[in-house]
Amino acid sequence: MKPDGSRGRPLPLGWIWGLLGAAVCAAMIPLEPNFLEEGIVVHAAQRIAEGELLYQDVAVFTGPLPFELLGLLFRAFGAEIWLARMAVVVLHGMACAAIY
Repeated sequence: MKPDGSRGRPLPLGWIWGLLGAAVCAAMIPLEPNFLEEGIVVHAAQRIAEGELLYQDVAVFTGPLPFELLGLLFRAFGAEIWLARMAVVVLHGMACAAIY
């Protein structure tokens, strides 16, 4: 406490929870951090990165965001599994921070 009785600046707990969630997810990378079949998303993202169109050339039955985001990352940095897993780590960290 400060001398005037105020507590000062609050701790950025959302950031702390986000980093903690990302750290836990990163520790799970050898076990697949998303606990789903990551090959489906990675394969669709590779095809999108090569120029195919979602819902026209690539058939999926969910929303476009995971495929398009990963396809964009693959175009920028190359199609690597570690990149897909790091994207999941970042998204899980952001989800933990948002839930807090």
